[in-house]
Amino acid sequence: MKIEYLSESNPDYKCLEEYISNGSFGSAAEQWLIDAQTENKLGIENLKSQSAELFSQEETGSEIEHLFSSKIAVPTKYDSLLQYSIVSALMNKIKSSAEILALNNQQVPCFTSLPTGEGNASALKLPGSSKVFLLFDSHLFTFCHLFSKAFSLCLPISVNEDDNVKYSVELAKLKSHIENNNNQCVDRVQDLLHCFCVNKRPVETKAYQAPEDYLPLINVLKDGMQLMIVGHEFGHLCSGHLDKELQFAVINSAIEDDLSDQHTKEYEADFLGALLALQALNSDGRDVVLSYTAVELFYSAMILCARYSRYTLGKKNKHFEEAESAAHPTFINRKHLIRHAIKNVEGIEKYRDAIDILGEFSDQCVDMLWMEIIKKCSSK
Repeated sequence: MKIEYLSESNPDYKCLEEYISNGSFGSAAEQWLIDAQTENKLGIENLKSQSAELFSQEETGSEIEHLFSSKIAVPTKYDSLLQYSIVSALMNKIKSSAEILALNNQQVPCFTSLPTGEGNASALKLPGSSKVFLLFDSHLFTFCHLFSKAFSLCLPISVNEDDNVKYSVELAKLKSHIENNNNQCVDRVQDLLHCFCVNKRPVETKAYQAPEDYLPLINVLKDGMQLMIVGHEFGHLCSGHLDKELQFAVINSAIEDDLSDQHTKEYEADFLGALLALQALNSDGRDVVLSYTAVELFYSAMILCARYSRYTLGKKNKHFEEAESAAHPTFINRKHLIRHAIKNVEGIEKYRDAIDILGEFSDQCVDMLWMEIIKKCSSK
């Protein structure tokens, strides 16, 4: 069982590897290589150990030998086997969603994840490559996983005598639960924000185990957030944003006439990304309203990150909101536009009232959580 690097046989991935080694995506490429090689070696050793334990005594030596001699493909020598497997699974779901929705996709993109620490993703064409690349900061997927866990703890739950778990959407109970912070929900979120926004290392967040009752909610929130990230970049590809000859409008009246071309492209990619993510979650049998809340949670998380970053920099203006850039609208505007646009989609419009109710509850939760984080930081 060994790793096969696509860069050794595929000229597009070879081009990517050369760009990484030249420092085009970050100056820490040499350290990325060391970390990836170390992580992958340990991962394969653990996989071998676990696989060997699964074989019964009746398994022949040739079958075990075949397993251990198999190859696992990753794009470049800088890739983490674990992170690439996460991105691959998400990409497969998004591509399947695109086929179901009959979205126009000009070509199959190459993709990979890198530990840039920038907390972003991008769709781009590399000079010398024939394919479009979707590049994801691997820390972003780790952040989504940890944020879904910490945010879930902010929601009050109850278990009845039949062991059925119920999540309360009463604002009074939510406020009391967050302010009391009995399960350290505020501490968990604040710790994650600091590790992600300041240290650029979400994996350094203090480890803890979430109560079992929260696990189903954590899983759907994690999947929704991660699928939205991949869906957004895939949405750029489907929209033709990487080809000047292609024009594709999808939101119609939800986009204002005076928006810049770049902001319009971001809104279009958001909308398509949300549709792709919702389709993927629907294919997995997830509830429509909860799925949309999970997809939108990515933007709520980014709003908290923007607030925390500005707070730590001493920029304590009203609500600590981020300013829009020439390339991107604010996360709060993006969240509001997606919610407005998605409710007009055929098949989803019947859930609009429920989406509004749960969306408003989620917004209130974010604001209450932020106020408690400020109190916590101010008291230090």
